[in-house]
Amino acid sequence: MQPQPQIIGQPAEMQASQFPEGAVFIQKQSSAPTIIGVFMIITGVFTVFGGAWGLITAKDTIALLDELNAELDIQIDIPAWFIWLKPVVQLVSGIAFIAGGYFLHQRKKIGVLIGWGGVAISAALGVLESSIMTSVYESLEFSAAAGAAIGMGFTLFCNGICGFIIAIPLMSNTSNLE
Repeated sequence: MQPQPQIIGQPAEMQASQFPEGAVFIQKQSSAPTIIGVFMIITGVFTVFGGAWGLITAKDTIALLDELNAELDIQIDIPAWFIWLKPVVQLVSGIAFIAGGYFLHQRKKIGVLIGWGGVAISAALGVLESSIMTSVYESLEFSAAAGAAIGMGFTLFCNGICGFIIAIPLMSNTSNLE
């Protein structure tokens, strides 16, 4: 004897007839903008603290470099303008992350764009820092080409991943960004 097929649940015709004509199905909103927005705010806070600490210690860092250059036979040639510029750029990038995270948490598309701006600022700072450190290593007679290439590649890769993560709410149909 062959087993007889059994129907579990209701056939499709019966399920469709239970809903009135013109029924609208509502999908649950994606939580991606909220979660990514909170992570952007946390990242921005740490970046702002790092930039503030860099500004507080910039004068001491320059004095320490001058002292080391006077004591040692080699010269560590990190420009003073870069020691002051780096924390200021970190502050700007951190503020951009905080603002972008706030707007993304509020489901506004401008949050993604501001976040991408913060990533672009961070990537530009990383490339500039790799270039400056390459010249520092060359002045110290170290082979810096491989290290600089790896550092720059790592910086661009990480910032690209961050930019992609920030863009996730744009790729979701249920994000409902304004």
